[in-house]
Parts: sequence; structure tokens; C-alpha cells
Amino acid sequence: MAARPRLVHLNGVPGCGKSTLAALYAGRHARILNLDVDTLVPMVGGWADDFSAAFDVARGLAAAMAARYLATGRDVILPQMITNQRESDDFEEAAASACADYVHLVIDVDPTIAMARLDQRSIGADAVRQAIRAVIRRNGDLAFIEKLKSQVDSFAATKAIDGRVDASLVGVEEVYARVAAALSGTGSDAPAI
Repeated sequence: MAARPRLVHLNGVPGCGKSTLAALYAGRHARILNLDVDTLVPMVGGWADDFSAAFDVARGLAAAMAARYLATGRDVILPQMITNQRESDDFEEAAASACADYVHLVIDVDPTIAMARLDQRSIGADAVRQAIRAVIRRNGDLAFIEKLKSQVDSFAATKAIDGRVDASLVGVEEVYARVAAALSGTGSDAPAI
């Protein structure tokens, strides 16, 4: 019997490494969809003037894309911070509609380390990453990341999560190995990351 497809949701604050891990996953596993919502935002006209509204549209589009791709029997990896059930519903419903498993991993990082990573990656970054960094700056930098971490943790406490991986003081390959170990216990025959 074929394994059920999986929507692997990597949740965590900006700067924890979600996008990097998802890109590694997609690069190492054929026919996996790396569904990074940030890449859809600039497709929405006026996104630079109202990032939040464009992001809401992009998140809805991403959920529809996930459902369609999962229905082909293939996995999707979703590097996306989600802090409430309303945001999660679209992706959980996408997985359910395709008879896919929803796998929720939280990538933890110390907020000060996340801030340092955000500052580093903003050097020469594309317009979307610069816009995200500007939103964080306007909202108080480290205090905002701490608030987001609290929201992610509070939301995760209400959910059945499939694992937590601390990405604070280790390199990306070590975090990748920890994510792979967390995914190996999710009951799917699909390749682990």
C-alpha cells in the first residue's frame, strides 16, 4: 500500500531556519513541493504597499496549491510561522481534503539568535525579505520576535505536534538531521528529511 502524502509544516519565528530547511528538503527529495508562502507575496499587486493584505491572499493561494499537489500523492513542505487556529485551518483542511497527513514540527530558536540571523540575511536580501525585516523593525525588533515566539509556543501548546527541534546553537546540517529524526517517527514511508 502506498504511503499517504504528508504536508510537513515547519513552524517557528522568522530567523529560525524554516525556509533554509525547506529548501534543503526539496533539494534532496524529488517531487517534493517547497511551498514557501513568502515567494507568492510579490505576485499580489500592491504587495509592497500593504504587505499584510498581500500575505493573507498568498497564504490562501498556498493552501489551495498544497491541496492540489497533495492530491497527486506527493509531499509538501511548508515553512510558515503560524500562531493561531484560523491561519492553520486552511492548511489542515488542505491536507484532509487530499487524504494526506498533516505533520507539525516547531523549529525553536533563541530570539536573540533569530535577530542576528535576520540582520545577516537582510544584507543584499530580495524585496520580500527586506519587507519582512522592515515589519519586524517597526514592531520593536527583539521584543517583537520574543512576542512571536510566545505566540508560536502558545499555539503549539494547543496542538498535537510531531516534534520540536532546537536550532539555536547548531549548524544547519545538524538541525536538518534533527528534523529528519523527528519526521522518521511520523508513520509515513515517505523519505524523511
